Amino acid sequence: MDNVTRSHALEKANAMVPHVAYPDELLSDKEIEGVFEGLNLTSNTYLEVRLSLTRFAADSSYKKLNQPVKKNDWISVGRPAVINAFYSFLDNSMRTFRLIFAGRA
Repeated sequence: MDNVTRSHALEKANAMVPHVAYPDELLSDKEIEGVFEGLNLTSNTYLEVRLSLTRFAADSSYKKLNQPVKKNDWISVGRPAVINAFYSFLDNSMRTFRLIFAGRA
């Protein structure tokens, strides 16, 4: 690797955002309740519940359209039930979830 390439590689590695185990916000009931604020599941039919969830997810996405990107937003990166580790080129982050350390699948 020449010096210029090495410099760029080190710069990219230093800018990488680690997402290891699970975010602290998952331990806060207040944070989780805030995320699901406005979600109302009062129907008894599967279709109506599914439509409410889809509408809620779409509304949540639309609210983020003109907002700056938060690289550490656990809603977009936190998947505590996933057993996997990978590099995401979309946001230059390394994701290693807690269950991968448990040694069970």
